[in-house]
Amino acid sequence: MKKTVVLAIATLTLSGCASHQDSIKQSTLQSELKKESYGSIYAKLEQTPNGYEFTSYTLGYVPDEGPWVSIRNDKPLWDTRTEMCITGLAKKELQCSSADEKLFRVDAGMDAGQAGGWAFMTTLTFGLQATMPPARVVFDEQSFEKSYAEAYEKLLKEIEYNPKLRILEADANISQIEELKEIIHSNIEIANNTGFEFPSLDSNDIGVSTEYRHMKKEYHDTKKLISYLDSLSLAATSGGNFERVLLVSCPPSISSYFDTEIKCGNMEINSTKGHFEIPVSIEVLSKKDLYLYPKNLLARDSAIDIEINGRDVVFLNKSDSYLYLKNFSFYHNDKIYTKTWTSPETIPPEAQKQFQLSSLIPFARGKIAYLKSAKSAHQPVEIDYRLATSYELDGEQKSITGKKKYMRISDLISLAY
Repeated sequence: MKKTVVLAIATLTLSGCASHQDSIKQSTLQSELKKESYGSIYAKLEQTPNGYEFTSYTLGYVPDEGPWVSIRNDKPLWDTRTEMCITGLAKKELQCSSADEKLFRVDAGMDAGQAGGWAFMTTLTFGLQATMPPARVVFDEQSFEKSYAEAYEKLLKEIEYNPKLRILEADANISQIEELKEIIHSNIEIANNTGFEFPSLDSNDIGVSTEYRHMKKEYHDTKKLISYLDSLSLAATSGGNFERVLLVSCPPSISSYFDTEIKCGNMEINSTKGHFEIPVSIEVLSKKDLYLYPKNLLARDSAIDIEINGRDVVFLNKSDSYLYLKNFSFYHNDKIYTKTWTSPETIPPEAQKQFQLSSLIPFARGKIAYLKSAKSAHQPVEIDYRLATSYELDGEQKSITGKKKYMRISDLISLAY
């Protein structure tokens, strides 16, 4: 029963309040400020031995917490709503919690409405409510405006220029740069001394990314912020100095089949074509996951040629009769894998049939020589591959074999699977 009364008291005492302390977020960005652009300047308003000053700045980025204000709108970035709460013997979650003099949030006692409700509930509860008087934490707007004006005046004297005009200029400059960023052309140079064939690349393959150097950066010196704003202006108007404005990042890798080292240079504007250009140098270090298939592995007699190149196996009937394949064997070093046709495979006169090695030898990839990586196509290896086939021609059973020893990777066909 007592718990129910206490809850009823809290409900009546706090009813009609604009907000409860659970919803007060001291660093919440006010909804009307969420549409600010990258060019907005935010400042940290703090009291110093010399009075109130802006001690740090950000551009287009709102830090998570602290007494940050918007120079564009002359407004605080923290929650300024009134917190209605209870003091005295009330539960901790009902007590005041958002008072902070750095954020100009102060204890203000109860208002008239709270006082009336408190008196009524004290009578109703036979004095129990007297131990839990209501209270408020409010935003001291007058003190904030006075402190902000003091800091703003010092900023004006320091930069000798209207900060709001600086913001408008930054908006225009960033908008111009964003327009140029829509097209980024990569001037690609590839150094490949591995001997492996490396694919040609274009800008879409590289995936260069850019970001403004000022994002999530805090300036503790006003002059450094102004210097960066000057760099923005120079980049947007004259097409230079982009290395001070934009950070260019190359991807760590561009191929799952090659180890590469990628370096991106400074971004420049091609004034003729009206787009950004970035020099990109790629050094091919090695090839990865090499499955080494036979190359020109041949078995031949007067009636038939059989040749394996990579995954392809070609049977050529050179005779003027029908030829019937009975079985096919593939050898890797000392291991043998055989395919036997249940019904002989027919090849018409002077015709050929092509198969995938995997259709003749199940799981063929696992039966091929494999290297995890290789720095050169001329790297030495020692691999023996052989093939054998038995067939029927004009009622006569025949068989042929062929073999080849491979001494370098380049002698084989290296594939990714």
